[in-house]
Amino acid sequence: MRIIIIAVILLNLHFGLLAQNEPTLDIVPNPFVDTTSFVFILPASDTVSLFVYNRWGQLIGTPVNEQLMPQGTHTVIFVGDSLPEDVYYVALIVDTVVVAKKLIKLNQFVGLENDRLEEQGMTIYPNPTMGLTTVTILPHKSARIAVYNALGKLVRDEELISQQIDLSYLPNGIYTFHVIQGKTTFRKKIIKL
Repeated sequence: MRIIIIAVILLNLHFGLLAQNEPTLDIVPNPFVDTTSFVFILPASDTVSLFVYNRWGQLIGTPVNEQLMPQGTHTVIFVGDSLPEDVYYVALIVDTVVVAKKLIKLNQFVGLENDRLEEQGMTIYPNPTMGLTTVTILPHKSARIAVYNALGKLVRDEELISQQIDLSYLPNGIYTFHVIQGKTTFRKKIIKL
C-alpha cells in the first residue's frame, strides 16, 4: 500500500494532477522549523486521511486517520520539532484521490541572520535554489568550495573558479556549503528544490 501511495505522490508532484472539484492541500509555512499547518479544502463531506512520509517512504506520522470531515476548509497543526532536517512528503487521501506536497524541515531558517560569509564580502544565492547557485567573493581571494548533503556526505569539492555552481544534478534536499579560504571555513545551508 505504501509503494502505491508513494508512486501516486510522485506522479501528483510531477504532473500536478488535480481537478478543480477535488480536494486541495497547502502547507504553511513551508519550509518550517518547529510546527507547520496542513490546510486542506474538501469539496464535499468525506473520509480523510493525512500521512507524512520521509524521503525513503517510511511513515513518519498520521495526523488524520480515516476521519469523516465536513465540506470546507480544515487546518491540522503538525509538530515536527523532533524531526531531522530533511525533505518529507505529505499525502492527503480523500476517497480515491491522493493529493501530495513536499515538506521541508529546517533546524533553523536559512539566510535570516547576517552570517560571517556576508561579513567577509561573500554571498551565496539564490536560496532556495532550483539548481544554479551563485557564489560571490571579494576580488583577488581564492577559495575552495565543498558541498555536503544532509547526511554529511561530500557531494562536490572544487576550487572556486567560476561564480556559478550547478546543483541541478543533485536530488532535492538541504546542503551545506563550506567556503574555504586559507585556514578559515565559512558554512552556509542551501535548500535545493
